[in-house]
Amino acid sequence: MRLTFEREGGLAALPGLARPVTIDTETLPADEAGRWQQLVADACAWERSSMPAPRTGADRRTYHLELQDGARQLRLELHDPLPPELRPLVRALEALLKRR
Repeated sequence: MRLTFEREGGLAALPGLARPVTIDTETLPADEAGRWQQLVADACAWERSSMPAPRTGADRRTYHLELQDGARQLRLELHDPLPPELRPLVRALEALLKRR
């Protein structure tokens, strides 16, 4: 599975954090790949659709998530506030952005 994630906006938006991060679970150790696959499964990401943009809140973040697993492909646009089941996946992806 391949995940591509980027975020934009927010109160203190930093351009360096806007660059996308990509994870290819085929290239990761089995335990780490399993962790990402579980985060995607727990978020019910494959069953989701993009969220409508909020009407107010210029400081809210927008997240772009692309998933590819074999022939399956999904592109999502998500906005704050995130549904609770999506938060662990998005927070883990944000942590990768910060480590770059």
